[in-house]
Amino acid sequence: MTKIRKLTDGATAFCLLVGAVILVSMRKDGYGVISAFLSLSLLLHAIRQLVYYIRLARFMVGGKSVFYRGVLLLDAAFLLMALAELPHFYVMLYLAGWMILFFGREILHALHMKKYDVSHWNLRLVYGVAGIVLAVFCLFHYASSTISSLLYAGQLILVAAGRIVNLFRKSAIIYIP
Repeated sequence: MTKIRKLTDGATAFCLLVGAVILVSMRKDGYGVISAFLSLSLLLHAIRQLVYYIRLARFMVGGKSVFYRGVLLLDAAFLLMALAELPHFYVMLYLAGWMILFFGREILHALHMKKYDVSHWNLRLVYGVAGIVLAVFCLFHYASSTISSLLYAGQLILVAAGRIVNLFRKSAIIYIP
């Protein structure tokens, strides 16, 4: 991992922790804050994917998938911005769906890493299972703004902890003679 990548991951983890603190302090207005955080993060990720496509991926094999992913994330961000005025159940269902997709991908990645005997596959598996457990709790406690805010703050802390752990992990440098 390059120094710039470590710096951006550290800044992202710090922003996630600050977001979790803000979310815990504003528990009563939880649904609005949750939808704002999630839509902003989806929007930023979509813009990053689209800029990556414009600058580099359009020249690569399979680069169109980066474009489609960016457009899909942009559409999801705008949909969540529009859902903010709907009942809270839909916002929490949308949030839980994104959490299940994200952490389910982590579980699949951990199982793939296990096939290749990577040493830290179990950490990624625990990370994915903990996220899915948070998503299921989020589905069961959608009526309470306080509990939903705390669960989403827990998810933000979990993602930030994962990024911090990756910061201090040694990365292998492969030299090709």
